[in-house]
Amino acid sequence: MKRWTFGSLLWGARLAVAAMALVALAVGYQRLHRSDEQVELTQYVEHEVPVLQAEEAVLLERLRPLSTVPGPTPEAARKLLVDDALPRLIALRKRAASIVTKTVVVRGLRDDYIAWLDRLAEACRTSVRAIDDPKADATRSAALLRQRFTEADEAARRWSEHVRAACVRHRLAAPAALPAAVAR
Repeated sequence: MKRWTFGSLLWGARLAVAAMALVALAVGYQRLHRSDEQVELTQYVEHEVPVLQAEEAVLLERLRPLSTVPGPTPEAARKLLVDDALPRLIALRKRAASIVTKTVVVRGLRDDYIAWLDRLAEACRTSVRAIDDPKADATRSAALLRQRFTEADEAARRWSEHVRAACVRHRLAAPAALPAAVAR
């Protein structure tokens, strides 16, 4: 039977320390290295989303009078929608579409955001058509408008949920404030 000498124990300890150092380096790299998705998602959430939300807040504030009782006159509502809200919405959509993406994750989030803006634009266009059609049934028009704005609300919620889920999936902190439902 071979006896362990002090030298062999010392070499064994050195190998154990070297193995622990390699494991620590691998774990540290894994925890501290940021993937392309994490980098781009952070850029999107911290820089792009606040700019979009600032423009969005102005747009939604401009649409708020449409949900008040009594609301604006049909002429004032049409002027608000055609001359103010829709041009702002188109500019916001162009701004959102101009965001350059390299990863599938952020491209999907950008496309979800554009989809919710498209739903909101469709709700505004439906409102203008309802105002312009003097023969339209008021009850049917109101139901259609509610449906269009509900669809826009759902698209906004979906986008918000997708942003939060992407942040969680990529081990990032979820953004503090994302858009509320569309004002009706």
